[in-house]
Amino acid sequence: MMIFLGDIMRSILELGCIYSLLVAAVTMSSRIIAFDDLSTEGSFAAGGALAAVITLQGVSCVWAVAGAVVAGVIIGMVTGLLHTQLKINNLMSGIVVTTGLFSLNLKLAGSSITLAGETTFLDSLSSVILQPWSHLIVLSCISGIVVAALCWFLSTEVGFLLRATGSNPQILATLGKRVAGYKIMGLAIANGITGLAGALFVIHVGFFSISGSIGILAVALAGLIIGNVICGNRMIGV
Repeated sequence: MMIFLGDIMRSILELGCIYSLLVAAVTMSSRIIAFDDLSTEGSFAAGGALAAVITLQGVSCVWAVAGAVVAGVIIGMVTGLLHTQLKINNLMSGIVVTTGLFSLNLKLAGSSITLAGETTFLDSLSSVILQPWSHLIVLSCISGIVVAALCWFLSTEVGFLLRATGSNPQILATLGKRVAGYKIMGLAIANGITGLAGALFVIHVGFFSISGSIGILAVALAGLIIGNVICGNRMIGV
């Protein structure tokens, strides 16, 4: 019974590490640059689909994860360009991108893909790290590094200007900076992290489903609310 409960808790913590990346991404878009980004679900699914397809081609999972991050960055840039250049409402921009990504993901990976029999980098590390905890240790290290890097970035000069995009965009105009460019940057970072989360999720669970990202935005928002309750209403990096 205790072993069973331990397995459940370990599984919860592993998924929590992945979802913490989603919370960081939503924090970047909704709080730091004040952009309600609905393309999160599309980016999560795209990252997972790309990681699954690349892994099945025999390419290293490290490159699969890197490809998912790049795909997320591109998705964020497209969302930002739709909003800033074509003047489409931020909510509609996310809806348009997510709708388009559903078709692309379906064409790329089909309705589902299984990674059964494929050796991922998480599995490879099982022989190096304590077996039952290998996934948790690796996922917690990745999420910790990403969040720490994000906090450091937001404490830099560019990070302060990025935070001003959401809280006081007039400062950027006064400094001769383009608000649109910083919005696109913020969305690219947020969706890049989301793509990373999607890739790690698929590699961790061992399969991709086209419907697996449905409701993922609600999960991220719930995590953000819980984080606010526990840590207070503070921005990352402040």
